[in-house]
Amino acid sequence: MKNQDFNTMPNDTGMMQPNVPMKKCKHRQSDIPAKAKVCPMCNRKQSASLGCIVTIVIACIIIIPVIVGSSGKSNKSTKVVKKGSGTTQNTDDGAETIGTGDTFECKGLSITVESVNNDYKVTKDDLGLYKVGEGNKYIAVSFTFENVDDSDKYVSIYDFDCYADNNSCEQKFLPDDNDFINTNLSSGRKVSFTTYYEVPSNSKDVELEYSANFWTDEKVIIKVQ
Repeated sequence: MKNQDFNTMPNDTGMMQPNVPMKKCKHRQSDIPAKAKVCPMCNRKQSASLGCIVTIVIACIIIIPVIVGSSGKSNKSTKVVKKGSGTTQNTDDGAETIGTGDTFECKGLSITVESVNNDYKVTKDDLGLYKVGEGNKYIAVSFTFENVDDSDKYVSIYDFDCYADNNSCEQKFLPDDNDFINTNLSSGRKVSFTTYYEVPSNSKDVELEYSANFWTDEKVIIKVQ
């Protein structure tokens, strides 16, 4: 027997009440009021159908990335707070590009590009263990990170990726550095370090990429050469 749009059901006083929309109990398949959350016959809850659950899940999958993406476009994580000798500009994809002496704030950190050496020479290599490859050179970029947030912040030399003429370049660990790798920086504290890379000597454009926002792929480009 098919569901009826309207039926009669006893109310709390035992009297019949007409014109009540009906549905089937999910457990007994008996007729119960359409708005009933618990079957009055078996006292079991009427859970949402699988179709409704699937619809809700799909809607969340679609809506959440849109919200995150829209938020990332309207609220950039990066803010340039000080311009040095470098030229601050935006790339075609919206990435912030900065140079030597510039300071930017990102993820609770104030980051300053202290200096750039486009032809770095190793001074402590008596055994010749750090000889640069043929046709290549070393570059050195020095940074100061300051935690301007209320909680600890993670800082690492691996926060940067180097590209020479759009080709990925290898990071180097040279004997002249201060052996810094990473740290959890307390609020108000600073740390300075230098990163080294081996790039082709004839490179026209050398840049470092710093990831500013994981969710939106927002990046800061440090112009090295």
